[in-house]
Amino acid sequence: MEWVVRERPYRLKELDYSYLLEFTTKHHGISHGEKLFLCVPSEFQNELLYNNLVISCLEKGVIRLSLDYMKKMREQGHPISYLIFNRLIILHSSPGSRKMIPKILAQMRADKVVPHVSTYNILMKIEANEHNIDGLVKVYNDMKRFKVEPNEVSFCILATAHAAARLYTVAEAYVEAVEKSCSGDNWSTLDVLIILYGHLGKEKELERTWGIVLELPHVRSKSYLLAIEAYGKIGQLSRAEELWLEMKSIHGLRSTEQFNSMLSVYCKHGLIKKATGNFREMEINGCKANSITFRHLALGCLKANLVEEALKTLEMGKNLTTSNRKVKDMKEIECDVVDNKKWCSFCRIIHEVAAIANIPGCCYDASTMFSAIGGRRIVLMGL
Repeated sequence: MEWVVRERPYRLKELDYSYLLEFTTKHHGISHGEKLFLCVPSEFQNELLYNNLVISCLEKGVIRLSLDYMKKMREQGHPISYLIFNRLIILHSSPGSRKMIPKILAQMRADKVVPHVSTYNILMKIEANEHNIDGLVKVYNDMKRFKVEPNEVSFCILATAHAAARLYTVAEAYVEAVEKSCSGDNWSTLDVLIILYGHLGKEKELERTWGIVLELPHVRSKSYLLAIEAYGKIGQLSRAEELWLEMKSIHGLRSTEQFNSMLSVYCKHGLIKKATGNFREMEINGCKANSITFRHLALGCLKANLVEEALKTLEMGKNLTTSNRKVKDMKEIECDVVDNKKWCSFCRIIHEVAAIANIPGCCYDASTMFSAIGGRRIVLMGL
């Protein structure tokens, strides 16, 4: 493309400059992109080029400069794309920055930019990540109020969030909406359906969806992991083991995540011997156990009434992250998050293990757990 600009074998068009600007900014930095923008003939410094420049800046996380260019666009009467506002919302989706989102939406309305379905999907995903069902439903109702048609991604977010909240009846209704809105063989939608059918115990639907996945040109390792866990949830242990061996022969075993999928199945059913074998195979393959690994093992111990072993396992995993990298250096630091985040994450693990395992005599067992992990005083409600 640079050769074309230099030698000019033909007259460049708007789209040519747009592609070159995007490539230059992405691979050579914003300063090079700005220099190129100034060299573009004024007739092509229009809506498309400005929008591409702003989006490229936002993808680099440079917000202030992006806002300056947006101001220039307004002054010159160029429409601003909804993609720019989508990117701004994503950049402000962290808890500390989320208060800016209403202002971004207000500016979107002031610029007369019609929200796209993807805009609402981003907003719903933010609420879903916070497990805020009320906020999620409010965004969905706003979408309907403004007559924006939801797509399969919208329904996937709604179904997954309600299933995670154990609102299975509502989740089933949204799963049906996902099926009706599916467009082609979208592997990401099929992966979500596999997860949901596992949660809802829909064996026939799970088998049918997995059959569709197998017809795709390439079946990803991630899809195998989700299917293994889904079959484990509905009690089809032999089918999960069958898929595990199939994945092993096709993709090999290279990540902790792969081992965790089969480990979760064994531990869910209290099959400690098989889980131990899986754990040893993980170590042999050079994959390091993470916090999820020990959460599964603790749950398996509780299922097998091995309470003391479960406590020791929780203690071993409380300071680990969910990294699935292979071990290259045994002295490598395995956890680089701040202590309070590690502790909060570990408390959620204890809560989940205790809730799922249905520990009898909760007061005694909870206090035993707390004393075993350092004597910290924490109250877990609803155990």
